[in-house]
Amino acid sequence: MDFLCAQALTPHCQTLFKAIKTGVDTPVGGSTRCWPKKSADEKIGIRFDWGGAAFRDPHGLWWRILNLQLNANAESEAIRKEAQKNGTDDTRSKIYIPTTPGGKALHPDIGEKEVREQITSEILTNGV
Repeated sequence: MDFLCAQALTPHCQTLFKAIKTGVDTPVGGSTRCWPKKSADEKIGIRFDWGGAAFRDPHGLWWRILNLQLNANAESEAIRKEAQKNGTDDTRSKIYIPTTPGGKALHPDIGEKEVREQITSEILTNGV
């Protein structure tokens, strides 16, 4: 399952990164969807929603959380079956995205490669 989710992201890394970069300051409340657009949910099989507000860790670094969720109507039978076990609002992985202070923008040292590695590592290390 973890490999399937990581594999589902591969052709979409550029659009995912753009959504993260432009949406990192999304306010808490209302729609928290980061990526993909609702119309692409079933085809891709997974989605990322923004977690709570940006926060500062004990070392003074700022972060925003992305919650990975599976789509219960995914085209992929394996993803669909797994999603149906716990429901569509079940967070499967939390990905920590580095931000500027206050979570106003993606940290300037973070690019598409770093975001892709962070997400893939979280999925493959901690599972979905």
